[in-house]
Amino acid sequence: MDRASFTEVDPAKFFPDDEDDAVIAALKMFRLWDVVSYARVSMNDHKSYCAIRLDENSRSRKRVCLLRFNDLSKLEISLFDKIPSGQGEIVSISEVGEINNYAERIRERARQILSSEK
Repeated sequence: MDRASFTEVDPAKFFPDDEDDAVIAALKMFRLWDVVSYARVSMNDHKSYCAIRLDENSRSRKRVCLLRFNDLSKLEISLFDKIPSGQGEIVSISEVGEINNYAERIRERARQILSSEK
């Protein structure tokens, strides 16, 4: 998928019917490519969460956020911009569109990772 296909998502018009759709919508809303090259962003799907990371093949854990969308009736995001290690801050949201409220914090986490590389 190329960068051009990642455009703004109107949360009022988007109703995901499965976990994969919700994760794809989340990535579009974060607009991480405003901060870092699209090629560096990776998504790793695990049993209970989906990890959004920078540099998938890196030995260091460059977690940007975790999306817990396995149960669409209980959506959660783990944010690491204020808590760089450990489990992060878990935020509950009632619909995928609420991710927009946390997009700047997620981009800030990507900025923190980039500044630590210097």
